Amino acid sequence: MDGGFNLIDFIIFALVGLFIYTRFFGHKLPKGKKRPGRRKGAGRTSASASEGNILDFRMSVGKSPLEKSAPKTPKNAPKTGVKALKALDNSFKESDFLKGAKSAFGLYYEALNDRDEDMLDDLLGPALFDKVMDDLEANPPKVKATLTGAPKIADARVGGRTLIVDVQYTAEMQEGTKKPKKMVQIWTWARAADSDDPNWELDAISQPS
Repeated sequence: MDGGFNLIDFIIFALVGLFIYTRFFGHKLPKGKKRPGRRKGAGRTSASASEGNILDFRMSVGKSPLEKSAPKTPKNAPKTGVKALKALDNSFKESDFLKGAKSAFGLYYEALNDRDEDMLDDLLGPALFDKVMDDLEANPPKVKATLTGAPKIADARVGGRTLIVDVQYTAEMQEGTKKPKKMVQIWTWARAADSDDPNWELDAISQPS
C-alpha cells in the first residue's frame, strides 16, 4: 500500500489511542467540595431582609449533616422556640449549637482585630459583612472580648424554611486602651432547613432591648 495508512491501520491506531485515553484520563481524581467564588457580601440575602431566603452558612455547629431532604413541617408545628426548629430540622441539637456559637464569638473578634476579610465573610451574612467592612475602613482600635458566661438561646423561630436563633452573649469588652466594661449582645444566626450544609450564618449583632 506504498507504506501509507489504509482504513484498517487507521482504525487500529484510533483504538489504541482510545485505550490510552480511557486508561489514563477516563477517571478523574476525587476533588474536595469547593465553595464557588463570589464577590464579598454578594449573592446572599439576610434573614432580617427576607426570612426564608438564606442560602449560605459557614459556622459549623454540629457533627451530623442535615438530611438530604428536610422533613415537611407538621401542620400544627410551633413557629417559635427550640421545638419549632426541631420540627423543621430534626438534627438540631441545642447543646451542639451553643458550643459552635461559643467558638464563633472568639473567631469573630479575632478576625475583626486581624482584619481577616475571608474569615469575616465566612461567618457573616451579606448586610452585616458590608457594615463591618465599612466600619473597618475607619481603622477602629482593636477590641478584646472575653466571655464571662455561657451563651444562651434568647429566642428561636422559623421564618418560611429558615431557622433563626438569637443567642445572648455576656462578655467583658475592652476597646483599645479604654477601661473594660461588661456588655450583653444578641447575635442572630440563620440557616436554611432545606440545605444539606450544617453551617450557620451570623445575620445581625444588637443590644437587648
